[in-house]
Amino acid sequence: MDFQASSRYYLLLAASVFWILLILAAPFLSFYYQEPGSYIYLFFSGICHQQPDRCFLLKGLPMAVCARCFGIYAGFIPGLLASAYIPRFRNLMLAHPRLLILFVLPMLIDLLLPNTHWSRFITGMAASFPVAVFVHQAIDQIHLKPIRSTIT
Repeated sequence: MDFQASSRYYLLLAASVFWILLILAAPFLSFYYQEPGSYIYLFFSGICHQQPDRCFLLKGLPMAVCARCFGIYAGFIPGLLASAYIPRFRNLMLAHPRLLILFVLPMLIDLLLPNTHWSRFITGMAASFPVAVFVHQAIDQIHLKPIRSTIT
């Protein structure tokens, strides 16, 4: 394999895994320790409607985000891995960014049809999977300039 991962890539991957763990931690913490879990729910309330009937349950409590949002976040991680370790996929997506529509289309159709937690989760995953390629590319293109001394 000829992929050379940057530290920024690994930081993005670690942050993505942490994000998923935070979502999973909310119901567990709320089950055992009410207050810490409520802070996680509060944090995610600004980015997800958190309707309990649209969330997966852990320990009998809803996750911090709905099934579709969880799918979107969960799909980003395998997308990052594919972006790094499957160069054909990465090159195809970067050469033809309109292919993203094919991945998002099932989620849009799922919005219009009767759906389940699992259909929301799977279509969310499919939609975010290729987005990771573009985020990875953007991260790779960030050039960090060293701080130069202004004293001559």
